[in-house]
Amino acid sequence: LDRLPTETRSWQDQGIISAEQARAIVSSYDLTPEVASSQRARGRLVTVLSICGSLLVGLGVIIFFAANWDEIPRAVRLAMILIGVPAVYALGYWLRYVQSYQRVGAATLLLATILYGAGIHLIAQVYNFPVNDPMLVSLWFLGVLPMAYLTRSQSILVLAQALFLSAVGFWVMDRLDGQNQGIAIFGFALYLTLGLFLYGLGKLQSQYDLTRP
Repeated sequence: LDRLPTETRSWQDQGIISAEQARAIVSSYDLTPEVASSQRARGRLVTVLSICGSLLVGLGVIIFFAANWDEIPRAVRLAMILIGVPAVYALGYWLRYVQSYQRVGAATLLLATILYGAGIHLIAQVYNFPVNDPMLVSLWFLGVLPMAYLTRSQSILVLAQALFLSAVGFWVMDRLDGQNQGIAIFGFALYLTLGLFLYGLGKLQSQYDLTRP
């Protein structure tokens, strides 16, 4: 309902419908400001609850496996990760694009990106790779960023940005290990630059229809 006036104007500009037809379509939905505002409020509530649910489910899964990891055979661990993560991605795709549950499907895809990162760290633990290595967060970021643009999900893009900033911080701390002198000033300058870079990138993306959402 919120997008309908814009959509009908677009159809009118393209010559698909006339001005009279556009007005008739909009008026048939009783699109008053109060109705549109109520719809937006309910939509935001569903989005917030879905995202909170995804975060809590992801946290619960991570805590469960972390507590019982040593008791699970290695082959079973790998199978659960390699099968479970794609399965959650598939569930999110089915909910959002097949069943048209846009917000719940997007939240499930967010959950899949969180489990993807958890899977990277758990596999690293299986093979005794340092779980605090900056490379793991970088791999997580590289796997999440394309999903943000493929799904046009703002929540996944926020996660990708957080992972990017975290990866930069981990790499810097790894390279400056033990060098405390001037690290605070360097970190402030670095993140100020990165903040300006992300802001500029966001403004650039807003100029194009493909990336504006």
